[in-house]
Amino acid sequence: MSIEVGKKGWSKAWLYGTTDGGKTWKAMTVAGLGSVGYLRIFDAIHAVIVDEAGSAVYSTDDAGAHWWRYTLPVPADGTVPASFVNTLEGWALLSGNTGSSALYHTADRGKTWDKVVVPSSYVYPGSVFFRDSRNGWLGHQGLSGPELFQTTDGGRSWRTVGLSAPPIYPGIVAFVGPVRAGGGALFTEVSVAEGSQAVGSPGSMYVYSSADDGVHWTTGTRVWSGPTVDAGPPLIEVVSPTLWFAAIGDRLRVTGDAGRTWTTHSMASVPGFMVDELVLATATEGYLLRARSSIWSCLHECFRLERTTDSGASWESVDFPELPSLLPTQ
Repeated sequence: MSIEVGKKGWSKAWLYGTTDGGKTWKAMTVAGLGSVGYLRIFDAIHAVIVDEAGSAVYSTDDAGAHWWRYTLPVPADGTVPASFVNTLEGWALLSGNTGSSALYHTADRGKTWDKVVVPSSYVYPGSVFFRDSRNGWLGHQGLSGPELFQTTDGGRSWRTVGLSAPPIYPGIVAFVGPVRAGGGALFTEVSVAEGSQAVGSPGSMYVYSSADDGVHWTTGTRVWSGPTVDAGPPLIEVVSPTLWFAAIGDRLRVTGDAGRTWTTHSMASVPGFMVDELVLATATEGYLLRARSSIWSCLHECFRLERTTDSGASWESVDFPELPSLLPTQ
């Protein structure tokens, strides 16, 4: 398990890894690393990082002892959604200041890039996902419902897959995707806001699944609905076709039957902290990362890490390395 701490806009990020459930941590030095926009750990020694601040791709084949660094094909303008299938091959979705996006492909760690033609330049940032060298997806808002663009030949051709429209569609679709793989199935999320994305406005989140490699998708299952809060929408983690987790404030909702019934666990509220990331390693073991609400001015104990071994029924604090005494800069 590896955790990247830092926030978008920080001038520096710190990378730590643990192989014993958080008992000990090892700092990974990545020279010149700024704001981490994408992190993929393939196994104990292979990893890829996309640096938003430096518009660069880092990759390692020896657990971080050495890193290759190559620049993105165009300077990053904000976030850099990416999807790598190994340390050599990946895709990056780069957005321009007009809201349009362009997809690029590399097969040599980012040393060279080719632009990939997609059906629309207006795809959702963060929606790019490639399961392997051939199969990939992008999220898009269609006229009659959310859509996915799917390729089975590495991006040379695409087909449009329509998803069932949520009840309040068209509304404002805040996000479509990304597609994720797990338990022999594919999953994607759709977030919808009614009329506005401002804090306090009503919204909903839906999960869709596919058991035939994305050819057909289930009707969206509503995981959450309610007014948006400062902390943002719930964090959803799909472990298998039937086992889903949703962190909503100080509550953790768990379903073992694909959303038909739910069990709610209370999570102890930690004053001054908000839930920042939820990761389930197995059906029973998971980690919850909390960040201070005033993260931009934080100097001490900026993050807290908690671990569950009973599917979220209880949580215990995990020792977490303290960040260097440096003020983040916006």
